[in-house]
Amino acid sequence: VCTNLKELALTSCLNHRSTWYLERILKSHTTLESLDLSYNNLSALEVDKILQYNTCLRSLNLSNNNLSSFPAILT
Repeated sequence: VCTNLKELALTSCLNHRSTWYLERILKSHTTLESLDLSYNNLSALEVDKILQYNTCLRSLNLSNNNLSSFPAILT
């Protein structure tokens, strides 16, 4: 298992089930600095769950998702 993951691009490839898996994967990759989740139809609640364990994130692309509000974890 790679524990030093720094960048991850998941453009247009997630669904409801895979966000659940991504949340658990990122729980063990807390050093992630760049994450691209664009074009995945994510909600603010899903983004909050995905990012809850990550404290090193410097770049986040959430463009073209289904965000009706700003994810609480980013405020």
